[in-house]
Amino acid sequence: MNSNAADDDTRQDRPEVATPDQLVEKLLWPRVEHGLYEETKETIRVLAEILGAPRVEAEPSGSSQWAAQLLHAEESALSKVERDLSNTQLLLHGYVLATWMQAHGGSIQIFGSNSTAPQWRPLDLGEEHTRSVPFHLSTYFPAGTLRESGIVVHICGGYPADITVYTEPGRRDVAESVLDEFQTELKGEGNPYRGRVLQVSSDHGSQIRLSPITPTTETRADLVLSEKVWHEVELFLSAGTDRRDDLLALGLSTSRGLLLAGQPGVGKTKLGRIVAAEMAGTLTVLVADLDVMSSASENLYQEVEKLGPTLVILEDIDAVADKGMRKSAGFSAFINALDGARVRNDILTLATTNDPGSLDPAVKRPGRFDVIVEVPLPAQAAREEILRIYLPGRGEALDVRAIAKTLDGASGAELREVARRAVLEHGTAGLTTAHVLEITQTGRWKPAPATGHYL
Repeated sequence: MNSNAADDDTRQDRPEVATPDQLVEKLLWPRVEHGLYEETKETIRVLAEILGAPRVEAEPSGSSQWAAQLLHAEESALSKVERDLSNTQLLLHGYVLATWMQAHGGSIQIFGSNSTAPQWRPLDLGEEHTRSVPFHLSTYFPAGTLRESGIVVHICGGYPADITVYTEPGRRDVAESVLDEFQTELKGEGNPYRGRVLQVSSDHGSQIRLSPITPTTETRADLVLSEKVWHEVELFLSAGTDRRDDLLALGLSTSRGLLLAGQPGVGKTKLGRIVAAEMAGTLTVLVADLDVMSSASENLYQEVEKLGPTLVILEDIDAVADKGMRKSAGFSAFINALDGARVRNDILTLATTNDPGSLDPAVKRPGRFDVIVEVPLPAQAAREEILRIYLPGRGEALDVRAIAKTLDGASGAELREVARRAVLEHGTAGLTTAHVLEITQTGRWKPAPATGHYL
């Protein structure tokens, strides 16, 4: 028998050494249905290693196990700091994390926990631009990148969403500092929503969703209002701009509420759009819809804390603040949200109502809305000025005074419709005062009630 044959016989007689994982399977598979725990499996693996079986690194099933392997520490000994996030803050934290990942792209490692691939979501940046940001994944930053020691950041989308930082044992301060750095970034230029005009809508009930919108190009020259209204608007805005430091020095709140009251069409909505465009950059502007006021008003004002000095615009609060809604959940949440805004600084709330008399007195209490300003229907001089804005040639060839006299009681929106009707019927080249007067006197610019029978 040659030596090779002897070696083969020896190998055949020698029992094969099982790995710890193989031993676990052999010992546990008949009893898996009885529910043995992961701790029992780990104990068997340790015993197998003591008996001389080669160690095989188990595939991590979650972010903490993955972090323990990369940081060379026991999972239970890791320093771990976790913070809950709203859906909006999850995406914004993901934006910051994506920036860090890009900066250290050649060094980092990415892991998708629970046997899933890393998940990303689009963040709406406005003007049809989006950016993919981490939504559910873990990222390892080796020592010398974000910090002097290695860290793992785990961002978790879901309900609730959260972000967790793992560091080496005894380095909780490092994990805290990383989470604080997220906040620092989001309070400055690292927040893509800061200083923007944002449409707020409801997302999954009480959650909110922010979408950047393009500010209007209209200016104050395009809106005819009395000096009194503009003066109150200026005082309102100064709490967050020119007079902010003075108020803070005296221990006075810089949060303020202004309620604009007036019939539909007098310019309340247009005023809000113009103010939003003026304040963009200086303040973050949030324009909330009815669903937000009804179901997510408290979350709206909680979100404001993370967006810096903010102007919140609420249109037609009658829908949630009417006298008959006092017992509704939406009314209570709305009142709580207004109260919550007043315990923080740098929150300006501009709201509109068609009928202040219909609002519950609790809404109009000082401290929720400091000033209620009536936006009246335009008088003769204001009607003339509005017609000059909308009629062809800025009204220079037309007798706007005579036209305005026939439109007593018309709102700014109705005056605009008169001008549009005149252009539709006669064009701009040959439009005369007589043409416009004929339209105003017959009332063709007014919506006519429906008559007849319809299926």
